[in-house]
Amino acid sequence: MFMNYMDYTDDVGMNMFTYGQRQRMRANFNPGGFRENADYATGISITPSIICTTDTLEVQNQPAGTTVTWSSSNPSGLSVNSTTGIAIREGNFNGEVTITVIISGGACGAVDIERNVWVGVPVFEGFHLTGQHFDYNPNGMIITSYSVCPSEWLSFIPQSYNYEFLEHEWTISGLYQHAGTLNIPHLFVISSNQTAQFFEVNYRARNTCGWGPWRTGSATTMNCEGGEEPDFVYPNPANMSINISLQDFESSELRLYNEKQELEYSSKPNAKITTIPVSNLPEGNYYLNIIYKEGIIQKRVIVKH
Repeated sequence: MFMNYMDYTDDVGMNMFTYGQRQRMRANFNPGGFRENADYATGISITPSIICTTDTLEVQNQPAGTTVTWSSSNPSGLSVNSTTGIAIREGNFNGEVTITVIISGGACGAVDIERNVWVGVPVFEGFHLTGQHFDYNPNGMIITSYSVCPSEWLSFIPQSYNYEFLEHEWTISGLYQHAGTLNIPHLFVISSNQTAQFFEVNYRARNTCGWGPWRTGSATTMNCEGGEEPDFVYPNPANMSINISLQDFESSELRLYNEKQELEYSSKPNAKITTIPVSNLPEGNYYLNIIYKEGIIQKRVIVKH
């Protein structure tokens, strides 16, 4: 019998393993078992986790007598020598890359281990915005332009960089009541107490490779007391098209203007989600007016090919 911590039996029998329980556990680690690679995977790590220009990938706690082969999920962003593990950042790439190392020559055969590393400076797709009334990211989409309620406590959280930070920097402009500390990972804002008021936030961060580019987000206050709910514009920046999710689409009109205030697109939506093609538009800033009987909500849209 063996000491038992598994809840496979009644309480009176929980201090010992039976022979059958022991065999069931060992079968998990045998060839073909669910955890056959656990002996190698446990305790093994790949370093470093951030690569600025060039570095050598290493396997920590590599089993004795084994060899390793390296590969990168994105060789155009981070090339890796399959034998030496020398990793080189390509061009000005910034982003996450999956590194795969195959450990061969052990008793259990070849074992694949994957780890994500960050290449270059921090970059962000957009923000996750939460408030007192709504979670402002539709279906988990990461976006940058929001409609929010007046006098609402809001929290802007940059997405998606999950590696080491050294510094944070925020700026905010426009019409709002209060903004929190500007050098921490998230920004608290109290929106204006009036409707149709606009403010803009900018965020960047620094890791061991340097400062990343600014990411811009914006919010416009809506008439929540009158029943208005968030309208979403995503993705933003956009390449091929933008989607506009409207709660009250039947009484709205959409107009997209360029920076010269020239009309590029207009329509009256006939469904909750409207798609506007932008692949034919030059890169730059555009302004989407969502027109209701009660007023106009304007959102900045960035087209980037």
